[in-house]
Amino acid sequence: AWKPTLVLSACFTASGLMFGSLAAVTAQLGSYARTASSLAVGLLGIGYVIRGYLDSSDSPDWVIWATPLGWLERTRPSTDNNGWPLLAALAFTVLMVVLAWTLQRRRDFGLGMIPARPGPANGGLVASVGGLAVRVNRGSLLTWLAAFAALGFVFGNLSASVGDLLAANPSIAAVIASGAVTETDLTFAFACTMLQITGILAAVTGVQVMMRLYVEESELRAEPVLAGALRRPTYLASHVVLALVASGVALLVTGTGVGLVVSTSDTGVQFGDVLAQAGATVPAAWVLVAVSVAAIGAHPGKRLVAWAAVVATFALTLLGPTFDLPNWALGISPLHHVPTVTAANPDWRSLVVLCGLVVLLGVVGFAGYRRRDIG
Repeated sequence: AWKPTLVLSACFTASGLMFGSLAAVTAQLGSYARTASSLAVGLLGIGYVIRGYLDSSDSPDWVIWATPLGWLERTRPSTDNNGWPLLAALAFTVLMVVLAWTLQRRRDFGLGMIPARPGPANGGLVASVGGLAVRVNRGSLLTWLAAFAALGFVFGNLSASVGDLLAANPSIAAVIASGAVTETDLTFAFACTMLQITGILAAVTGVQVMMRLYVEESELRAEPVLAGALRRPTYLASHVVLALVASGVALLVTGTGVGLVVSTSDTGVQFGDVLAQAGATVPAAWVLVAVSVAAIGAHPGKRLVAWAAVVATFALTLLGPTFDLPNWALGISPLHHVPTVTAANPDWRSLVVLCGLVVLLGVVGFAGYRRRDIG
């Protein structure tokens, strides 16, 4: 029994080494931490998109090698326990470390290989406080928007094929035959799970916008802006509104993609139901964004609480049921309270509670931001 455990543990370790070494390369490419992080997350997202597409299509087995995310699958823990794919992961890690070391030796001190672009000659968007918030977040938000559009396609294809895959299982086929559940129900349930994952990623988008507000403050660019007639609540509100809009749009973009794919794939799932489910998930994502508003507004030294909330939500939502956690523990995740819109009697009151929590956390953030020192 020790061998499968060893192989599985080695897979997790190898995955961390591969993408840690990839982050070392992007750290040499970007002139700013934000650029390097966006590059690393973007490459990871591309890997997941490729992997998801390959898993949802009738591609030959060899194409799994198109992304490092597929390599470790070949270890097949608890069945074949192959160790040789780990050598490929180790070789990739060594290659990335050597590349990062080479780039580090060649780049200018304090600058990345990709030079920072000079700002525009005129004010443009930055003529207003809202435009300034959009301007400093524009690059990452456009990247996220493209990623969420791609996720809609990938998650839609996965959802459209899951009914047939589950029906091929004799036990599940018997349940379907009994009339207790239909393939449409299974497809929609899987689509809901994909939207929960999207909700967490959408929250990351909003939290990143709020973290940018802190970066502007810590690098002493917020103080000159606030030295004039601009009021603190207005400055904070510009980023809060952008964070909430960005996370909401992200969910709706992916929901639209998922809905279009599954509704045109003879699954019986309606486009409107998927889009409504995406909309119902928005308040849960906003709760996580509101945690960052409260932390950065009232006590920026505790800002990592926002990321901790995102990680905890991910663990409770996706892993909690696997470990059979009690209902009160699962309820810590805001996504646990998102109703299923196709249920006979959806509990819409939970959305009201989530929105109330968003308002409460927002009040804490704004009250703290008015009183604390800037910078």
